[in-house]
Amino acid sequence: MEEKTPQPAKEETPKKPKKPKKISPLFVLAFFALLVFLVFLAYSFCCLQQPAVTTSSSTTTSTTSTTTSTSTTTSTTTTSTTTLPILKTSSDVRIAGYQFESPYTPEKSFLEEEWIILKNTGDYTVNLTGWRIRNKNYKSTFELPEFYLKAGASVSIHTGEGLNTEEGIYMNRKDPFWDNEVDTITVFDSSGEMIEKLKGLARLDYSIE
Repeated sequence: MEEKTPQPAKEETPKKPKKPKKISPLFVLAFFALLVFLVFLAYSFCCLQQPAVTTSSSTTTSTTSTTTSTSTTTSTTTTSTTTLPILKTSSDVRIAGYQFESPYTPEKSFLEEEWIILKNTGDYTVNLTGWRIRNKNYKSTFELPEFYLKAGASVSIHTGEGLNTEEGIYMNRKDPFWDNEVDTITVFDSSGEMIEKLKGLARLDYSIE
């Protein structure tokens, strides 16, 4: 039998020592951030456990409150309205002007140019409703419709036709009311009391102003 030649033993290669792992800076930063957070939580928990001692100036509770009060003053202006009386009669209503004869011909076609004027020289409104205007010897009478003559205002009363306004009243007659030569204006209030009487001539434009 052949003898086996022993082979030389293999020499073991020594292992290199492992290098220690480096700690990442991000890990260190995160560790410290976590530590700070835990300390903050612990501090907050301790503060919450302590009783809060506060004072109040208005009550015995432990709450201090500062209240700023804003005072709003509302000024109310009261306007008093004085209602002036309306008179049914007044001697302050005067005959302020007249024109007995129309300056145009034919006269019957221009009767609106035949007129008298009443003026309120007083301080109060006068209700002329039912007042009457009469000519010489009371041959004709005209009763005023509903009308209020304000203080200081005037109204003309025309013989002819037209629409009544705040400044003019129309008798709506087809024939003259006043005598062209000489006539007399007499004014009565609604109770029949004479207010004024005035004698005039034809086209003489009379006025108290």
